[in-house]
Amino acid sequence: MIQSFLEKFISLASENPNEIPSFTQIYKDGNLLAEKFNQVEENTNTHMHSEILCIESAQRIIDNKFLNDCIMLTSIEPCLMCAGAIIHARITEVIYFLEATKTEGITSLSIESIYSKNHFPKLTLQHSNEIESIVKSFFKNRRG
Repeated sequence: MIQSFLEKFISLASENPNEIPSFTQIYKDGNLLAEKFNQVEENTNTHMHSEILCIESAQRIIDNKFLNDCIMLTSIEPCLMCAGAIIHARITEVIYFLEATKTEGITSLSIESIYSKNHFPKLTLQHSNEIESIVKSFFKNRRG
């Protein structure tokens, strides 16, 4: 699952050099349910994060707003907007490969906020030097 994710991320990042390199997959029972790459730059739309697009796709596929027993793999720690969607969709676990360092991510939610939810996913950081390198290169090139 993880190796497949990393290979697909690297491929899509090279195919989409003008898009923020964020890729997300959702698995249920070990089977790939949905996958999406960011479309923020392509559509000039700030909410078209890979996590949001992937959640929407998975919900359509299983015809349910809840993604119970699903695991999300995503290249970068989900932002607060995506965190809200993840929580409301009841995704069981989120595995991410690069911490959000410039903005607040899902791990920045306060303990009080987390405990006030009736669902909160297990969070797993599995750092990837490859993803870090691709993301850093993207933003370095963007800034000139």
